[in-house]
Amino acid sequence: MKKRTAVLVLAIVLSFSLFGCGNNADQKQEEPQEEAEQEEAQQEEIQEDIETENFLFLKEVGKVEYLLGEFEWEESTIEFTTQYETDVYDMEGRKVGYIKSDVPVTITEHGINSGWYRFKNPENGTDYEYLCVRRDDVDSQVQNETETQNLEEQAETPILSDEYIEEQRMFDEAMDLIDENKTYTIEEFHALFKDICEKFGTIYDVEVKEQFIGTPAKFTLNLNGKELKNIINDQQFFWYILYGPTGSNPVDIYFGIDENLDTSRDFEATLFIRFHKENN
Repeated sequence: MKKRTAVLVLAIVLSFSLFGCGNNADQKQEEPQEEAEQEEAQQEEIQEDIETENFLFLKEVGKVEYLLGEFEWEESTIEFTTQYETDVYDMEGRKVGYIKSDVPVTITEHGINSGWYRFKNPENGTDYEYLCVRRDDVDSQVQNETETQNLEEQAETPILSDEYIEEQRMFDEAMDLIDENKTYTIEEFHALFKDICEKFGTIYDVEVKEQFIGTPAKFTLNLNGKELKNIINDQQFFWYILYGPTGSNPVDIYFGIDENLDTSRDFEATLFIRFHKENN
């Protein structure tokens, strides 16, 4: 009788031991799963837009729009306060976010022969060493700030170089060639851009199209003079003629326009370019 009782007690002890081991194994399996879920949640959180007090950095950056890595940079100190959300680009020419409005900014460098400024990225936790801004965005805000504030409150106004003044003169003269009250025919448009390119020392000619190899770019046009001025301003097209896609080479151009297109409103033209070579 005692022997049978001892066997029964041993069986019960073994049973509890086996059940206990099963619970521990289940618990150990759950812990890695919980850790994986936590890591996944953290990764999703990191992938969101990064917003700081002064900046917003996009989770998904834009496509490459400009070849900013081709420029050489020189010192240029400009201080201003943003009056609106101002786009910022990385050194690969992609839009990566914007500076919020009413944020003090100190520009430290200017791209030689370009329409760009840059400064060191002041925000930790992002991958961009430099942030680049368009010169037009900076200069317009500096000008507005200068006009609306007292001298004691004004930010440092950039000193315009003789080169910049000469460029602005060419731009103004080229823009003045466009008659806002006129809607151009295709032939008149070609003649107009031939005169405009002459202002920049470059060439507008069908031979650029005939010699072009590769895939030409697409460009939105409107033959109404006022709308044409707006398009040129928005696209910074005169900068493009003067400095080309590399920021240091002027280009000869020609617009391919299909005669069957409805040119009474915005339409898509084909843009042919070649790097301009000075005549010796």
